[in-house]
Amino acid sequence: MGVEDNNLVSALEVKDAFVSALSTVSSTRKIAALSLLAHNLTVSARAVYAERNERDDAVERLYTLNEVQHSLSNQILHIANDNNNYTDQYFIDLLYSLASSGNCEDELSWALKFTLPHVR
Repeated sequence: MGVEDNNLVSALEVKDAFVSALSTVSSTRKIAALSLLAHNLTVSARAVYAERNERDDAVERLYTLNEVQHSLSNQILHIANDNNNYTDQYFIDLLYSLASSGNCEDELSWALKFTLPHVR
């Protein structure tokens, strides 16, 4: 699941564009965007599961995506309860840090890419 797009060709560009867009929207729109990101991550997880017979690290990757999902849903709750202590940049960096621990950066970038048009 690589990130490929004419306008956003690298994972870093997708990440930066997502942070930039997220930083400009209201809390209500931010909750909607992060909820869509959570949904898109489930699609990424399905792709990992589909590869379970082809890759030895499928269980580890699914565990990693679960941890990313956990942090994402926690952030949505914090924003909804007006108790958010993270900047958007810090939070997205945190998600990438979690994703990189299990080789899931591509899955996160894919989910960000398909969420980004709905943030703006």
